[in-house]
Amino acid sequence: IPNICQPLQTQEGHKLKVQPTVLRLQDVFTVEWDDITLGEGDKIAVHAPPDNPRYLYAQYVTKEHLKETDLNFTYNLLNIRQNIQFKYHKKVRKEFEMIATSVVVCTDQHIPLSPRLSLETTHDKMSLMWITGAMVPDAAVYYGEVPTALTQKVAASNKTYTVRDFGVCHSRKKPNYSKDYFIPPGQIFTAIMTDLKPLTKYYYRCGSKALTGGLSEVRSFYTGSEEGFDFSWIAFGDLGTQNWDEMKRFPSWWVADKSELTTDRLNEQIAPFDEQKEDKPLWRFLLHVGDIAYAIGFAQRWDMFHWQVRKIARSVPYMVAEGNHDVDGYDSEGECGIPYRYRFRTPLAPLPYYSINYSYMH
Repeated sequence: IPNICQPLQTQEGHKLKVQPTVLRLQDVFTVEWDDITLGEGDKIAVHAPPDNPRYLYAQYVTKEHLKETDLNFTYNLLNIRQNIQFKYHKKVRKEFEMIATSVVVCTDQHIPLSPRLSLETTHDKMSLMWITGAMVPDAAVYYGEVPTALTQKVAASNKTYTVRDFGVCHSRKKPNYSKDYFIPPGQIFTAIMTDLKPLTKYYYRCGSKALTGGLSEVRSFYTGSEEGFDFSWIAFGDLGTQNWDEMKRFPSWWVADKSELTTDRLNEQIAPFDEQKEDKPLWRFLLHVGDIAYAIGFAQRWDMFHWQVRKIARSVPYMVAEGNHDVDGYDSEGECGIPYRYRFRTPLAPLPYYSINYSYMH
């Protein structure tokens, strides 16, 4: 089945010119203009989807971002499973008038996003989760001990949640950000790999072979054992995508420069294994003990978080425990654990608690 997203050959009729015109995983987009002069308060904003009046990406450029001679600007965007469009909004008194647009950028709905590993109750199993924008046929994980011979296959189950699911949750704050800034999370797939040998490196791909570009790249993980062996592991909590002072600027801010101090260091440590330069990871799993993304109702922050920890989560089991900003109605701005429990799997799911044996440790 061919991919529906193909590069556009023409952008006639649009004052804003954008490149590229297809978004796969993540990319830097350049928007150009030659007959537009930004005035005070004017914005060139990202809309996802195009007909949504909100700036869902919370990204826009104003006159203050540009030099007088600038005729372009770059935006770093993630695949959040929505087509996107750039729009020029002119400030007219206290209102905005939309006077120019780009073509609609096609976002790949079939590519596997955010693969993440998780331990099961026994070490002969490992679960893998990923997301696609649309339902795909024959979703599965293919795995084996040789990267060119992924002969084992496990079919994946899928689930999703909707804005109606937040009806069970009540926030004392108004508006309810979880509902007002909701975007569909896509199809969330889970597959459990079985018959794994202890202390062995495995390779895997996930997605759909039936679709052009429907499979992820080949990645790897290393199994554990209940038999004693020396190992290292990582634990932390309250990482999120922001520090709390910056959260007060919600929802018009999304740079994760503070928490990236942690994840950049961990990504650097896991990189030799992730890039197939070493046979074993420096540490065997990670435990994130609550306050996972600090999304607090701003749905894209979950996607930002998954992207931020992608190298870690696809290489070693990313284990989680719930925190108050994940599950409490007030502190999660109405999320009440719904995104958290759909997006992560724990060994005793759907129970919120679990314990595991790993080498000498329980």
